[in-house]
Amino acid sequence: ISEGGGNWREESRRLAAAAGAAPAAASQAEMEAGSSTTVYVSPGRTAFHPGVAKAWAVKTAAGLLESPSYNITSITDGGVGDATYNFTTAFSTDVYTPVGNIMEILVEINIMFNTLATGSCSVAVRNDANTAVDRRTSAAFYGDQ
Repeated sequence: ISEGGGNWREESRRLAAAAGAAPAAASQAEMEAGSSTTVYVSPGRTAFHPGVAKAWAVKTAAGLLESPSYNITSITDGGVGDATYNFTTAFSTDVYTPVGNIMEILVEINIMFNTLATGSCSVAVRNDANTAVDRRTSAAFYGDQ
C-alpha cells in the first residue's frame, strides 16, 4: 500500500498495527489444512504445507548426489539403472508422491519409482526395451513428514 511520497508498507502490518497486535503465524495444523486466510506463513512452517516438496535432488548418471539438494542425505547406487534416494527426515507413511525427470534429451527412457518407504525411495531407469540404463535424473517428493 502506498502511503504517498514513495512510502510503502504491507497491508498485514497496517492491519495488525490498527488492531494493536502482531499477526499470528500459522500453526503446523493450519499449514497442513492449507485453508486459513487469517494467519501468515513463517519460513519455519512452509514445509508443512501439502503443496511443498519435502525432498528433491539430482542424481548423476554415475549415481552421485549433485549439490544442492533438499532433505536427501545420500543416494545409494544399486547398479545400472537403479538407485535409492535416502531422506534426511522420513515421511510419516509410505504414501507420498514422487515425481521424476530424465535430464537428457533422449527418446523412450522411463523412470519408475519402485519401493516407497518412509525413509527412502528406490528409482529404476529403463529404455524402451526395458533394459536398465544409467541417466542423469531429478526427483521431488511430496507428502506428510
